[in-house]
Amino acid sequence: QGNWNELMQKLLQAYQAQVEAKKPIPQENAKRYVPAKIKNYVLVKTNNTCAFPGCTKEYKYLHHTWRFSLTKTHDPDTLIPLCKSHERLAHAGLIENENQSPENWKIKLEADKQEEKWQKVDKWVAQYYRGNRADK
Repeated sequence: QGNWNELMQKLLQAYQAQVEAKKPIPQENAKRYVPAKIKNYVLVKTNNTCAFPGCTKEYKYLHHTWRFSLTKTHDPDTLIPLCKSHERLAHAGLIENENQSPENWKIKLEADKQEEKWQKVDKWVAQYYRGNRADK
């Protein structure tokens, strides 16, 4: 005879297995639009909330931890729903372990400005967010 926590754990594991069974394959050479199958899969995993540990805000952005502009791929394993604040931190280079699963993420005090994604993507996104757009 099990207890309530064991039962809930088994139900959660069964649900997670169902979700994983429906995982779509990554779409390579993609356009910016995220296919509905991939978007829905990613959002079901977090119940439409930000995936940053401890955050319960509604997601606003689907964030590519492997930057889309570098890979041109929508991969359900690296497409993470984030609220506005955590998406900004990600593009400021301030999320430690960003290429791991979100439960391993922490906030960094300083960005690693030698990283490829900082050099080729994030510094331009950060400038855009600050209003220092290159096209002005």
